[in-house]
Amino acid sequence: MSGTALKIIALILMTADHIGDYIPDMPLWLRWIGRISSPLFFFCAAEGAVHTSDRRRYLKRLWQASAAMVMLEAVLPAVLSMYFRITLYDFDNNIFLSIFQGVLIISILESTKNDSRKRTKYLLCYGGYQFILAVLSYAVEVNDPIMAAGIDINLIPILRDWDSIVFTLLGSLWHSEGPAVLTASIVLFYFCRENKKRLAVWYSAYCGLYFLIFVPQMGIHFFNFLQRCGMSQDLVYVLSMPVNALGIPTMRIDTARSFTDSLLRINFQWMMIFALPFMLMYNGKKGKGLGRMFYIYYPVHLVIIHIISAII
Repeated sequence: MSGTALKIIALILMTADHIGDYIPDMPLWLRWIGRISSPLFFFCAAEGAVHTSDRRRYLKRLWQASAAMVMLEAVLPAVLSMYFRITLYDFDNNIFLSIFQGVLIISILESTKNDSRKRTKYLLCYGGYQFILAVLSYAVEVNDPIMAAGIDINLIPILRDWDSIVFTLLGSLWHSEGPAVLTASIVLFYFCRENKKRLAVWYSAYCGLYFLIFVPQMGIHFFNFLQRCGMSQDLVYVLSMPVNALGIPTMRIDTARSFTDSLLRINFQWMMIFALPFMLMYNGKKGKGLGRMFYIYYPVHLVIIHIISAII
């Protein structure tokens, strides 16, 4: 199976997932099969990052797509609300930024594979930069300068999402779509390339670890335990920040009623394990390629689905 075939399968499953997520009263199984899409996109991104003839241009294209996506998310809801009285909810998808992060790390690894000291230096710089962005993001969340300045965001609707725009343009890992632990899978695929046995073992272990952490809701139970032990809520919140940054939930109102409820209704991301058979069928060939199709299809299908969701 070529890379193009994998991307087409991922596109179909992603569309099903978004229909199940945003259009009311859709069957839950649409979300289940949708768990396969992101791993396939990430797998193809890792392959593309290694085999592309111009990695800088690839990164530039991903960054531009993520910037365009966040601007669309800020402008379109305001325009539709103002002129068509259509209200969009939860329009905050940006897989381009997630892929950008993974490809950027792979670029660092590829460009420094013969110099371990430089590799360590560059990775530390990347980690330090993301840490600074995380601190700034938290500071903005606690004390929004736009609100503090008394600016009426209703007069300039785009200011509602100013922080998302700024941090996306700065390449913040924490504003990527989905948990950071999912974005990290792109790097996992890089290390497992051209070795299907290694891919099967490590991806299964990755999904298993995800299952053990998320399905029993360990983060939520652990921090609830700290509060029951007498730890102040403020301290618990501070301690939970780095865990939340990884995408591991530490507080949730809609907690699971049972293990099965968590397994099938809330924390079903573990079903991404079913992407593995498709990856193992990959033949190492690019295929005919989709050109710019994905960059166009992704925002267009989201706009259509969100508008349908808003008007029905």
